[in-house]
Amino acid sequence: MLSRESFIMFSLFFIRTRTQGKIAIDDFDRRVIRDTIEQFYTVQRVVPTVKKLIPVLQEKINWQWSTTSLRKVLNEMGFVWKKCQNKRVLLLERADIVDWRARFLVKIKHMREEGKKIFYLDESWIDNNLTTGKCWQKEKDVVGVTAWGSSSKRLIIASVGSERGFLKESQLIFEARSTQGDYHGKMNSRNFERWLQTSVLPNLPPASVIVMDNAPYHSRQVDRTPSRYDTKVSMVAWLHKKGIVCDVSQRKEALYKLVEENRPPNKIYAVDVMAAEMGHTILRLPPYNCDLNAIEWAWAKIKREFRQHNITGDMSAENLRRLTIEAFHSVNAADWEGYCKKVKELEAEYWRHDGVMEIAMDAIVINTSAGSDDANDDDDNYDTLTSTRRPAAD
Repeated sequence: MLSRESFIMFSLFFIRTRTQGKIAIDDFDRRVIRDTIEQFYTVQRVVPTVKKLIPVLQEKINWQWSTTSLRKVLNEMGFVWKKCQNKRVLLLERADIVDWRARFLVKIKHMREEGKKIFYLDESWIDNNLTTGKCWQKEKDVVGVTAWGSSSKRLIIASVGSERGFLKESQLIFEARSTQGDYHGKMNSRNFERWLQTSVLPNLPPASVIVMDNAPYHSRQVDRTPSRYDTKVSMVAWLHKKGIVCDVSQRKEALYKLVEENRPPNKIYAVDVMAAEMGHTILRLPPYNCDLNAIEWAWAKIKREFRQHNITGDMSAENLRRLTIEAFHSVNAADWEGYCKKVKELEAEYWRHDGVMEIAMDAIVINTSAGSDDANDDDDNYDTLTSTRRPAAD
């Protein structure tokens, strides 16, 4: 049996082991990573590998973690390794993300040219340890704020802003896990849709555009198309609503074939319908591109305001709410004008970036056959874009 001292030492070692490998980078660091990959291809004409990226990132963003951690971050950012026809492996952003971004950039450009007002929407949380985070990135398959860590109080915040500042009527602050008031404990589709319908949409100028991400609670589908894993009863019910003759005596394979044949071309989301009914448009950001949401820059200033308060120990709920409101007030219209200008510059930069990358990649025929994704980038077995593969060292 372990002695008390041995148990304490073992526990401390276990805690250090579990926490020392945590990757502490933000969305703006991820932007630097993406830009660095582009520079390898377009400026240096060198295939970026994890081993080549790490020393550059150590200098640019003080990267302190392993090659495995960088591979994980790249995967989370939507990058994959693809084999081209000569068997060389290239690190590329997923094609569906690049295509989505192109559609987004074209749409928002046209909307601005039409004179529509652009508003940026997002939610976050703030706890009494003076930390902040995303409402929907805590755990996979878990919607809303549920993980509390060492903090005893946590507020969920949501707002909307434009180049004129925060839309004050839309600001929402409520306590996580609370069962009082209109919002019960976490941000989910029910709470989000109530807030959007009562506090956001009625206070927007006519024919406004709302830019937001694809959080799960933003994406509740209307008339969701059954998947192959749904029950036969749900498939039959969906097909009957479409006027298609079928019954549960049919094999599931046959029912799902009918579902696929009658699947609508696009998913329909509840909030998109809600906005359209009030004359507004929802424009969804491409995945991994929160830097194109101007409110993210406002959150960054709010976070700095929190960190500037040298407070030891936990704050009371009253002080936490007061400090949150003060942090909101620190972001003024001039700040927002700068954030929106910065986002426009980023949009232009992405358009240029993606075009340059297209030109760089046109010289390389990517083998997109099944099984071409490679979880290993083969590190430094590749030289420049014009070279051949070097034999691996013995």
